[in-house]
Amino acid sequence: MKSSKQHALLVITTIEKEHRKALEELFSEIVDKDVESNKWIPFKALKTIHFARLLILPATTDVKGRSIPDQLLFSTNFDGALDDHLAELMKEAGNGLDEIYKHCKGYPAHPTNENRIAYLRGHQAKYSTFYVGTVGRTVEQIRRESELRDAIQGFLGDGDDWDTMAPADVRSAVQDFAFQKFEWAKTPAPPWLTPWTRFIKNNYLRIVIALLIAIVLLVILDVIPFVGVLAFLGVLLLLFLLFLIILRYKEEHDKEAPLGYSCPDVANLIARENLIVQNQMTGINSLKPGFFRLFTERVVQAVINFVARFIANDGDLAGIPSIHFARWCIIDNGRRLLFLTNYDGSWENYLGDFVDKAGSGLTAVWSNTVLNKADEGFPTTKWLFREGGARDEQRFKAFARSSQVTTNIWYSAYKELSVQNINNNSMIRAGLYGDLSPLETLEWLHRL
Repeated sequence: MKSSKQHALLVITTIEKEHRKALEELFSEIVDKDVESNKWIPFKALKTIHFARLLILPATTDVKGRSIPDQLLFSTNFDGALDDHLAELMKEAGNGLDEIYKHCKGYPAHPTNENRIAYLRGHQAKYSTFYVGTVGRTVEQIRRESELRDAIQGFLGDGDDWDTMAPADVRSAVQDFAFQKFEWAKTPAPPWLTPWTRFIKNNYLRIVIALLIAIVLLVILDVIPFVGVLAFLGVLLLLFLLFLIILRYKEEHDKEAPLGYSCPDVANLIARENLIVQNQMTGINSLKPGFFRLFTERVVQAVINFVARFIANDGDLAGIPSIHFARWCIIDNGRRLLFLTNYDGSWENYLGDFVDKAGSGLTAVWSNTVLNKADEGFPTTKWLFREGGARDEQRFKAFARSSQVTTNIWYSAYKELSVQNINNNSMIRAGLYGDLSPLETLEWLHRL
């Protein structure tokens, strides 16, 4: 069986002049009516969506003073193919999307499913980095496995004196109960990762070593000239040294935001946090001007995206087990960097975990950005990620908070479940099948 691959949709459109207030009023009405089952976008009826958000990116200017108008951002994390996701959106929310997007430039005057989809695709923004904390689990699977765990806990709470029974006998009783109550539980879930992804995850160092050995053998066999390899490596070294020289020059001339810099909308942001076990964050920054910073940003994000896809793909990113989905997207023709994340726990703990466990990665990404102006930059950084940056915790948190914009509408398909809950529930289901050793059986029972 194949596992479901999660994807991300991001649509960014320009709001018509004088329409922002009407759009804000519509969003307020959606929130007041009930985000899950509102008549415009009935998220609960959309079976493939994990998380979704709608928000207005306020008009601003970039670091060169060029204007950027009010924009509407629509984002989803979904299961399966984009075509199927868009078809589901049209079926359940086509008319509601008309009411929203009629406030945006270029939306069809006479909408049909075909031109609606063409409009959304035409304004789709690609991500540079995409991380998934619950790889391979569909919305349906996550909900089912949560129901399974709850049912098993109820069964163990109401049943016999389990402490007097052998662990294997307890497991056997749980298996009988689960298979009788849930027909779908008789079938093992698809594997979290594809065979190719698992292979890279488990062997990436061996792959690198094998490539180096292959190059050496090709040189020895005179398939590749030794002089040519040396010349190629020499050019790479010179380019790398040139990159480091430019980087340090730019870092020494960067300006950081003052420590007392505060977000003007912080009260509104805080009021929307900690309402359920999960939280969300939308951050927007201007990229520092020039090709060098844009190039550096793209390289950093390509590396992080590789790590997220092939190495940190088991629900734990650099020791941080609280991220459901996260994305970085370079938008507005390379002028701005957008950050979207859905995570567990508080904003303070989330940022604190990043500082403690993934400060180098954060620094490498955000050191290429400023808040709005050239003198409102990221905390002083040395060598892209080696020193300073996110490790200046208070200045970094002030920078991150000031980068945030209010998310007008946010939806979670399983708002009481953390990443650890979801992964644990999947392990409980997996433990229903096959033979387990006595130690494995005890470890499995401790998950219940």
